[in-house]
This record gives sequence, C-alpha cells and structure tokens, in this order.
Amino acid sequence: AAAEEVAASAGEVVRAVDNVAAVTEENTAATEQMAASSEQVSKAVQGVAAISERTASATEEVSASAEEVNASAEEINGSARGLASMAQELQALVGRFKL
Repeated sequence: AAAEEVAASAGEVVRAVDNVAAVTEENTAATEQMAASSEQVSKAVQGVAAISERTASATEEVSASAEEVNASAEEINGSARGLASMAQELQALVGRFKL
C-alpha cells in the first residue's frame, strides 16, 4: 500500500514537472515572439523618425524658397512702381513738345 502511494505520488510529481516544463516552453516561445515584435516596432519607430526628419528638412527648404520668392516679388513690385513713375515723368516731358 505504501509502495503504491509512493508510486502514485511519484506519478503526480512527474506530471507536475511535465506541466511546468510545458508552461516554461510556452513562456519561452511567447517571450521570443514578444522580442521579435518589439524589434519590429523599434524599426518602425526609427523609420517614422527618419521620415519626420526628412519632412522637417523639406519644410525648411520650402520655407526658405518661399521667402526668396517673396523678396523677389517685393523687388519686382518696387521696380514696377519706379518704372510707372518714370513713365509719368516722360509723358509730362513729352507733353511739353507740340508739333
């Protein structure tokens, strides 16, 4: 009877150890999967950061170009006003001459 109880207890211990081993294997597999997923997320975040840097750089370039275009437009506007003034003066001078 005692031998049977020891054998039954040993069987339970073996089953419990097998269960612990199975759970450990599942945990190991889940940990490896989480590590792989974490690496993918990290790479994706790095990609987003790189795109953000390029976008910021492009935005700065566009802003600088817009400022240059605005400055050129102001310069052209000033030149046009100067030419209009000269044209009025020329008309006044030509108006003095009568044929």
